[in-house]
Amino acid sequence: MSGQFLGALKAWQGRNAPYVNAALEYMAYIEDYIKATQGEAVRKQFRADRNAEFVASAQKAELVWFPDRKLNEVSCLRMARHAEDGSMDLDQNAEFFPILQAMKAETGRKGEP
Repeated sequence: MSGQFLGALKAWQGRNAPYVNAALEYMAYIEDYIKATQGEAVRKQFRADRNAEFVASAQKAELVWFPDRKLNEVSCLRMARHAEDGSMDLDQNAEFFPILQAMKAETGRKGEP
């Protein structure tokens, strides 16, 4: 991979990590709540369902990002440009970013989700 791609990826991670981490923490709270109220089997099914949703979404994104299905220098540089210009940042998603902002604001809270 090119240094440009790795640098762009690292910058993207830095900008977006607070929101990703807040969402992961929130999901952990939800799983804990499900386990406490409905049991481990229900929690495991909840996690499996969310993982399946994530994989399906990632596969759709892959088709958009890599329409030729090639992972090479050209495709990495194309992704680096998108990461550098911020178009892949979470704050670009008008539907979900307000939710992520709220999760980030609540990071570290305790209690029910």
